[in-house]
Amino acid sequence: MRLSPLIAACALSLPLLSGTAAASSYPVKDRTLTHNKLYRSGPLKPAACMVDVMRRHFDPPVSKTYGQAVLDCVNSVWAAYAKKAHLPFAKARVTFTFERRRFCGSPWPEHAAAFYCSAERRMVILLNRVTVDEPWGLHFLSTITHEYGHHIQTITGIMRAHDNHPIRGTREQKEQSHRLELQAECLSGMIMRSMWPALDSTQTEWDDLVDKTKAGAEYYERTYKINDHGKGRNLAYWLERGFQTPSPSSCNTWTAPPAKVA
Repeated sequence: MRLSPLIAACALSLPLLSGTAAASSYPVKDRTLTHNKLYRSGPLKPAACMVDVMRRHFDPPVSKTYGQAVLDCVNSVWAAYAKKAHLPFAKARVTFTFERRRFCGSPWPEHAAAFYCSAERRMVILLNRVTVDEPWGLHFLSTITHEYGHHIQTITGIMRAHDNHPIRGTREQKEQSHRLELQAECLSGMIMRSMWPALDSTQTEWDDLVDKTKAGAEYYERTYKINDHGKGRNLAYWLERGFQTPSPSSCNTWTAPPAKVA
């Protein structure tokens, strides 16, 4: 699931933290989570197909056709990566909607911009005037790639292992939920890095995305007492980590210390 973006821009300084080796509050012993073959599969190569996506002329509604083209590209890149790394693969699907509605047997989460259904291997993304009029922004891309991170978790068995992991109380449930969402955020950064050579985007725009990701999570926690994805500083950390070290090995949140998944 992806939270709706914070509209107001903010100017925050984000240092790239390092180190994820310390023991967690609730140690995860399931090797599907901690030692998944995904982490041994090497870096993701640049998404050459994004060059063609960025050159195409898209008829209205632009956000739907552009978003589908982006997903087709990511599916293609990940299919090739999975084949080379001997990982399982299945295409992700997408539905774009202007209305919050039931999906995957559940009501739409009140503050969600998108979410992913493992049973259907489908992401649903809520559109608004900004994404329709100006779909080219990095936030629209990061919404798609975050949900694709959940798709990667599904096809590699991580999602099922998380769902079946024994939970001893609400505090552990929150910590493991954070690990799942923060891993998807890291994988999002990794995928966006593979797209970067084809995008007409600047480092300033990337920094702005990281800042808004951090500020958005802080806003929801402060205003609505929502902290199901992790604190803003940790969302920013894992997004940046995936972008700066574009390999799934950098996204093993299951062995990260509790401070990095709070």
